[in-house]
Amino acid sequence: MSEDLVDKALYSSNKEEILSLSKNDNIEVRESIARNENTSSNILEELAMDDSEDVRMGVAENDNTPTSILKALSADSSRHVRIRVALNRSTMQSTLESLSKDGDNYVRTCVGDNGNTSAAVLEALSTEADSSIREGVARNTNAPVELLKKLAIDEDEFVRQAVARNRVAPIEVLDILVKDESEFVRERVVENLELRSSSD
Repeated sequence: MSEDLVDKALYSSNKEEILSLSKNDNIEVRESIARNENTSSNILEELAMDDSEDVRMGVAENDNTPTSILKALSADSSRHVRIRVALNRSTMQSTLESLSKDGDNYVRTCVGDNGNTSAAVLEALSTEADSSIREGVARNTNAPVELLKKLAIDEDEFVRQAVARNRVAPIEVLDILVKDESEFVRERVVENLELRSSSD
């Protein structure tokens, strides 16, 4: 199959062409249509029920996918689809709240990383036993200051590194981390401050 057809499916803005390609037998073509920012919500709704996990993942990743479709995909049997919903910046807070209770740890990590996740959900995720979930929260640029302060003294070095890298972590939090026992955490603080001073 020609790569040109896959590219056409990904970038086409022609409505008739998009409709035609959405019914193509080739999974890669349908996946590209699912990712195409010009694909209509009606077609995305159909592709959200595609037998192919890859196609459904494409719909879940598309920033233009309607929130109702993202909500439906949040219950998909595939963890890979649910992960894409958890990462999508268009996913509603209520859907993210449901995904924060998902049985898959990585889905919950992605919820913690999503800027749309509510402070209450971030607070709950910050108490998870799995450090990678707490790390997701520590990376979140919308995490409340008090939560970043708590995570700045987390027992896990990678969680503290994530706080140290967080571009919105206030100076009072970075002041805690610059004295961290881990050299890697201290280095992330220096890098963060250097990035801030170079962008001023």
